Amino acid sequence: MSCNEPPITHVGDYLRMIRKRKGITLRTVNGKMGWKHNVPASRVELHHHDIDEDTLNRWMDALAMTPSERGRALGLAGHLPTTRYPTLAEIKKHITPLLTTLAEHPYPAYIVDYGLNLWAINALTAAITGPNTPESLLKIGISMFDCFYNSALGIPVGIYDRFDSAREQIRRFKALHVQRQHEPFYRAYPEVMRGRYGISATDYAYFASAWCAISADDPPNVAASQGLVWALRGKGSDGRDLIFHTLPQPILVLNSLFYISYHHPYDHPDYPLNRQYIDHYLTAFRAKARDTPTATLWDHGDPAMVMARFAEPQAADR
Repeated sequence: MSCNEPPITHVGDYLRMIRKRKGITLRTVNGKMGWKHNVPASRVELHHHDIDEDTLNRWMDALAMTPSERGRALGLAGHLPTTRYPTLAEIKKHITPLLTTLAEHPYPAYIVDYGLNLWAINALTAAITGPNTPESLLKIGISMFDCFYNSALGIPVGIYDRFDSAREQIRRFKALHVQRQHEPFYRAYPEVMRGRYGISATDYAYFASAWCAISADDPPNVAASQGLVWALRGKGSDGRDLIFHTLPQPILVLNSLFYISYHHPYDHPDYPLNRQYIDHYLTAFRAKARDTPTATLWDHGDPAMVMARFAEPQAADR
């Protein structure tokens, strides 16, 4: 999936694309950079000259590039490091002490990495995953994008009211990775979604359209402190949707590359029974959850498969 943009692996190509998109001439760039002729700028655009970080920052100022555009340019120029994904031993060491907290949370909760892959899921999450158990989701290495975009999985989560949680999730994902756009996992993400777990052409087209249309520079639907607001379709006692909000919290000891996501009933001003209906719906699940441990990827899935998504350079060229 190209988003109508040619594959770009060199900062010169990217700077030229941005310049032309904004209707800025080489003469203007050279003038703002204090160069007397067009040769310096054209040499960079044609890959004949590297560009140091200070010069690139001035160039990006000259093009009035957005934070997202600047992040990509810095990465393509080699001025941003590639994120080091923790080892499995490190992940297990720091997540294991948190499993009790997940199990004791009175609502669904899970731990995801910065690519939105699920690593630990409490038993109450079974209440929102349709026919899937937490163990079965971990077995196939599911991500949060799969939950929102792949109807073949039968997970009954959806959009709440005016809050398009599926699209907002993409915006937040892109904002989180504004300085990782050069990394293989990010560049491969749209294409990796194609064909996952029987995703339909319609579902993939919806995801692809949203991915291309949404930028990290877009304003959020709501304040980030509110988290994501989403609906569990038709599970209320009156047949209405149950409305949750999710507040991800970074796990600092894992360099904020992993997050705990806690679900809570959303206090909807026009739906005062929402919390009561959620608690009623969860009653049967809570009874089972008391004897069910939190499921982890290393016990039920293939951690190596998930971790490979972050270190597979050929994926970017699919």
